[in-house]
Amino acid sequence: MRWQDIQPQRDHFESGTTYDSAAEIQTRYGLKVLQVFHDTPGWAVSEGQTCGRFVTDLRILYRFGEVMGRRFKGQVPAWEPWNEANIPEFGGHTTDEMCAYQKAAWLGFKAGDPNCIVCWNVSTAAPTPLQTQTIIENETWPYFDTYNIHTYDWPDSYARLWRPIYAAASGRAIWVTESDRGIKYEGPAPWCELPRKGELQKAEFMAQSYASSLGAGVARHFHFILGNYHETHNGVQFGLLRMDQTPRPAYVALAAIGRLLAGARCLGKWTIADRPDTHVYAFSALPDGHRRDVLVAWAEIPGDWDTRGKTTVDWQLPADIPVHGVYDYLGRSIGPAVPAQLRSAPVFVLVESGSASKLPLTPPPESEPRPGKPCPVVLQLVMPPTTAVKIQQIPWSCEYEHRVQAGERTELPLWLYNFSKGPLQGTVTVEHLPEGWTFTPPSWTVTLGPMARAGLTATVVIPQQQPTEPADCWVKLRGDFGPDCKPVLAFRLITEPGQGYPRETD
Repeated sequence: MRWQDIQPQRDHFESGTTYDSAAEIQTRYGLKVLQVFHDTPGWAVSEGQTCGRFVTDLRILYRFGEVMGRRFKGQVPAWEPWNEANIPEFGGHTTDEMCAYQKAAWLGFKAGDPNCIVCWNVSTAAPTPLQTQTIIENETWPYFDTYNIHTYDWPDSYARLWRPIYAAASGRAIWVTESDRGIKYEGPAPWCELPRKGELQKAEFMAQSYASSLGAGVARHFHFILGNYHETHNGVQFGLLRMDQTPRPAYVALAAIGRLLAGARCLGKWTIADRPDTHVYAFSALPDGHRRDVLVAWAEIPGDWDTRGKTTVDWQLPADIPVHGVYDYLGRSIGPAVPAQLRSAPVFVLVESGSASKLPLTPPPESEPRPGKPCPVVLQLVMPPTTAVKIQQIPWSCEYEHRVQAGERTELPLWLYNFSKGPLQGTVTVEHLPEGWTFTPPSWTVTLGPMARAGLTATVVIPQQQPTEPADCWVKLRGDFGPDCKPVLAFRLITEPGQGYPRETD
């Protein structure tokens, strides 16, 4: 969805758009839609900002969410209020900006449809401990119903790379709403066809990706993308359908997953001793409408496309597990006998319901719930985009932080919002400040009317220090607007990239 298309002016929402007709048709045929947007209308862009970054007045976001929630109630059950905000292509936002934005979006959509699912405004690239810490320090978890990420990593690395997300999710369901590992195309535009070998490798990848993701604790996994979609800057084709809508093999592989893992719940991973290249995940599912345990099994070594498809591993099931059928990665029956060897192409082994418990399964990791309730007061820092600097805590990650000059007085544009229906009065104080820093003033007393905001004037001075030294770079503000309304804003200020966090190399 393009926000500009549906709200071209501040006080005007278009009616009868393609978004409305699409939602009506999709609902009629039983589809459940997750909607996403990642633009700010031109009329809402503040000075120094762009349409590709968050709207800075969060009341505008709140109103849009409220109207969309009410308008699409019963048709669009889930919303992602931005897309990949942590990378430069979609704004290059800091995580504290994402947290403040998330809070206003959640409050707005819930005001329009209390039953809709408001997802975390999904991030991409490798998750980092710093992202997780910022989400937790900002006490953001009451403001998302699912914690969403995108991944373009290899399936064998999911569980390892995703360790930070289990804490960030705070007990909410984890959704992977984009996933793939693109392959270079050979054919001319606009078809951009894959080589035959690439088509088959992509088809084999599908079950590997879904099984590994669910085995890593994910509740919903979405593949990117159905249509014929290619990127010219890297020469990669992602689509499951060709330009003429005929299916590529990976589309058939996805259909096999939908059939054989219908209603699936991951029971765990079977790690076979001395066979590290063997991957076996067990599920309780309803293939063809019958309750079964389903094993998804394949063999593969870590590596890029040119090294894949060459692994063969011997294996066998315990004799006391009755087998009801075996299917290949495209959903074709290959008979009742379990193959003696596993290869890159996954197989689906259907066994008696409950019999997978005879295997030494490692259950999927879980996210520990955190207590907390949302409050209608939101704190926000709006630094000029020119102060944002890209950092990389771990390989293949992407984050931005606020960079300021040491020894100089820096203005901090802070905003306080009241999204409640009545006036509020309270205080905002500095709860944490690094040693040696100067922050002025230390507190504010604020009275806010309903749907109002107030600017909080503040300055900070950071002393000179060596960028390689361990440093506390956190500033934390706490509001007090009653026993159930104590909003928080936590952000980091650095003078050089690399301050205040350990960097990993693998």
